[in-house]
Parts: sequence; structure tokens; C-alpha cells
Amino acid sequence: MQNIWIHCELEITGFSSFLIKPSMLVQNCTCFQEERSWGGVPLFVLRFHFTISQNSVRFSHIAILLPKTMLGIEKDRRHTVAYSATSSGGGISNLILGGVIQMGEAATLGMPFEVWKTRMGRFRTETTIESFKNIYSNGGAKAFWNGLGPKMVESASKGAILLYAKEGINDSLLTSGVNPVMAGLLAGAGGGVAQVVVMGPCTFLVTAAVTSGSKMSTTARIADTFRTNGIKGFYPGGTAIAFRQATNWASRQGFTELVRSQFKMVFHNDANAKLTKLEEIGAGVLGGALSCWNHPFEVARIEMQASAASNSGKSVSMVQVFENVVKENGIKGLFQGVVPRIGLGVWQTLCLVVFSRMIKETMQEQGIIE
Repeated sequence: MQNIWIHCELEITGFSSFLIKPSMLVQNCTCFQEERSWGGVPLFVLRFHFTISQNSVRFSHIAILLPKTMLGIEKDRRHTVAYSATSSGGGISNLILGGVIQMGEAATLGMPFEVWKTRMGRFRTETTIESFKNIYSNGGAKAFWNGLGPKMVESASKGAILLYAKEGINDSLLTSGVNPVMAGLLAGAGGGVAQVVVMGPCTFLVTAAVTSGSKMSTTARIADTFRTNGIKGFYPGGTAIAFRQATNWASRQGFTELVRSQFKMVFHNDANAKLTKLEEIGAGVLGGALSCWNHPFEVARIEMQASAASNSGKSVSMVQVFENVVKENGIKGLFQGVVPRIGLGVWQTLCLVVFSRMIKETMQEQGIIE
């Protein structure tokens, strides 16, 4: 029983009343713990339920089952974990800080890495260097910021949601006695899934801009997609995004905390030592690089969204996409674009895990926030 089981569903209903706005994206997010046993092994079950207002978009649940011994919870202790995004949760400071940091991440190195790995995920016969050259030949340096408009909208909202949900869940788990590494893993998964409602439309528009080959403006593409398929047309690859985001931030937060705990012993011989800023950055770099093990989900997401953007009329599942990619390009096709993805993973981990922690600690020391 060393496996992590994750189940995630994305359901879109009530298209006519759907409206994306930050105030509705952080409502009705709950996290609670159950205790079960399987084959005599005591299990810890953490469930996340996300319901967006007006029944527009509903994440039915994501459940993670782990042996309790992996969490560092004593067998004779029972804990109750409760987190609601409508309560004080992660705090208004996390909403603001998350949006600002994520926008800065995307506007700097994030967007070039995003465009680069998206092209490689779609055009899988190109090498890493060929892909870079082809992007540059289609518009010079500014081509690496193609789709920046929708990316800024996505970053502002998903960054706010991520930090708010992730920090709130993480604090609740730590208070309940879960060790920092596992708390980071579970909080990252919960925060990642909460992002999907805004990431679906925005990543679709960025993918379409990078892979379609047309000069259609973002506004025109939004109008064309809505006219053809309605709101549902903005969510191709929603399942792949959900799996990617859950595993993305679970890995980034979890691996970074794991490396931090090792650094404390290696450099300070004290499990409670405070790391230097350089050591914190080093942990973030390693955590971000290790988190890219889930790249096949990203390839599936790109393929599903690119197919939808090309108006092929075909709707394929994530499993079918995996099968088609392996058939056409072999197993290596599932890892096409992993080099720029590592760069992106490292940069996002530094911004949303390491730098956000440093900024919050500085603000707390100066009495700006509690």
C-alpha cells in the first residue's frame, strides 16, 4: 500500500448562466478527512469538494488515500481537518499575493517556456532546438509571448486561487499533526484542482494561438469558439488539466518540502533549522525539476486542446490521446517538450512556493500581515 489513488471529475452545467469572475471561483471549497482501513492497513482519506456558484462548474471531488504511517500520524490519534474557502481559509493576503506573483511569473520567464513546451507537445517531431527556432521565425522574440492577454487573466485568477486554497489546506493539515512533506503534497493537490476552472479556457486560448497557425485575434477566437460550441468549447482537455494540476502542485510543494527537510539535516544537522535564502532557492529548483514526472498529462492536454482549436470535430478521451501519441511517436512522444517544461516547473515553483513563502515571512516580520 505505497500507492496514491486519485479520482477527479470535471462536470460543466448551466452554460447559459456561466460567468467567470474571481468572486465565484473561491466559493464552496471544502476539505475533510476520513479514516478507513483496507486489508488491515489504517488509511488516511482526504477529500476535496469544489462547487462553483450558480452550479456553473462543479469539481465533484478529488480523493487521496494513503497509509497513515506515510503521513506521520500516530495510530492512536484522530484528527479532524476542515477547510472552507468561504471562511478565513488562506486569508485575503494569499488571494492578492498569489495573483500578483503568478502574473509576474508568467510575464517574465513563464510565458516563453509555456509557448516553447506547448509547441513541442503539439509538433512532436521537432527537436528542442528546432522548436525554439521555429517559434522565433514566426515573429521574433515577441512570438514567445503569443497569447499573453489570456495568460494574464489566467495567471491573476489561478495564482490567487492556488495560494489561497493551498495555504489554507496546508495550515489545517499541519495543525492536525500531518508531517510537512505530506501536508505539502496534499495541499498542493487541492490547490491545483481548484485552479482548473479558470485554466481550462485560458490554456485553450494560448494553445490555439500557438498551434493553429492562424493570425486570429484572441477576441475573435473567443467569439468563434462560443458561437460554435458554447462555454463547453473552452474546456477540451479538462480531465488532463485536472490531473496535471493536482499532480503538478502536489509534486512541487511536496518535493520542495522533502528537499527542504533534507537540506536542514545536511547543512545544519537540525530538523528545525531555518534555511538560508540560497538554500530555499536550491530546494525550489530541485522540487520544480522533480515535479515534471507527470509530463504525459501535459502532452495529452496540449493534444486535446489543439485538436479542438483546429475544429476537427473529433472528441477524444485522455486515454485515447495517450494511445494515439504512443502509436505515432512511441513512449518518448509522451515526454516531448519536457526540457522547457522543466524550466517552467522550476520557475513556477520558485515563484509560488519559495518566493511566496519568503515574501509572507517578511511581511509577517514587519507586521503587515498576521
